[in-house]
Amino acid sequence: MRILFIGHSPYLPEVRRGAERNTDQLCIGLRALGHRPAVLSGLMSQGLTGKWASLRLKVGDLYRPVRDDFAGYPVYRCWDVDRSLDDVLDRFSPDAVIVQSWIRTVARCLERKLPTAYYVHAANEPVDPETDAIRESTLWMTVSRFAAAHNGSASGLQFEVVPPIVDPRDYRVAKHIRRDVTFAGLQNSKGGERAIELARACPDIPFSILDNVTGDLPGWSGMTGPELRAAARATPNIVLRGPANTAQRIYGTARILLAPSRGPEAWGRVASEAQVNGIPVLASNRGGLPEAVGPGGVCLDYDAPLSDWVATLRAMWDDASYYATLSERAQAHARRPSFQSAAILGRFAGLIENHVKNPPC
Repeated sequence: MRILFIGHSPYLPEVRRGAERNTDQLCIGLRALGHRPAVLSGLMSQGLTGKWASLRLKVGDLYRPVRDDFAGYPVYRCWDVDRSLDDVLDRFSPDAVIVQSWIRTVARCLERKLPTAYYVHAANEPVDPETDAIRESTLWMTVSRFAAAHNGSASGLQFEVVPPIVDPRDYRVAKHIRRDVTFAGLQNSKGGERAIELARACPDIPFSILDNVTGDLPGWSGMTGPELRAAARATPNIVLRGPANTAQRIYGTARILLAPSRGPEAWGRVASEAQVNGIPVLASNRGGLPEAVGPGGVCLDYDAPLSDWVATLRAMWDDASYYATLSERAQAHARRPSFQSAAILGRFAGLIENHVKNPPC
């Protein structure tokens, strides 16, 4: 089958968020199964690939999508996905489309009589299908049981759960020195203030904080990004690091992964990546994080007293036997059969194939 993934955000390598990495893994796996995947994405002229695409657009129609095959499959990049959609649908002629952004795009694909799935990677506002035709004709998918309940609650939609692919070969570190508590994503929605509070309350424990986001999501109270960075730099046991794009640089020194999100994570990909290396996770119980962490760590309520967070972190850090148990559980959780790449890919492909062969009435 020819399968087109559609998103309005830029794609790899311009951005390297969880949704884009998961799409890449699905495309690679689908190719291995004999399918022909492609991606339609936005563009922001970042890095060599982004600048190459934007230069090509400057010498022609600004709204014409440009194609590259750097990833091993076609990627169509454009300034305006809505205006370029019909062009790409005509050029690629997909047998199925996987929309990962706006419901309005689902509607347009259904108007073209295309088998359409909506694969949502977030847990923001519950999904509103707008019309019964969209509700009944779309295959609804998301990454966790939490996200399925959250996104389908207001409209009574039944979501199929397809967790993200985390291939151990991509996230296993070659040299692992367990010497710090690692926190990735210095913003309030990810629990940046709680991470700094914990570091200040445990001055003997080294913290490594990756400042790999450009700004916080709107609507979050508390410290701004610059204020969080200043607080981190002023805390002696925090090493503030720049963006990191490899598992070795992110997890190579992690003894514990800290993920105290304030927002409802749809999954919590960093937890799964860390557990490949037997790194236990201390996380909040928001959203899908408890599913991602499982027995390989501890989840607390974000608003629990700081003393509870400190006590839990100290137990994980100081008690060698407890740490070893959590580390073993983390590795076992990463190896669970249902979470292996082949199993997830098989479920995803099976759902799409069935939707194409047996379209809703």
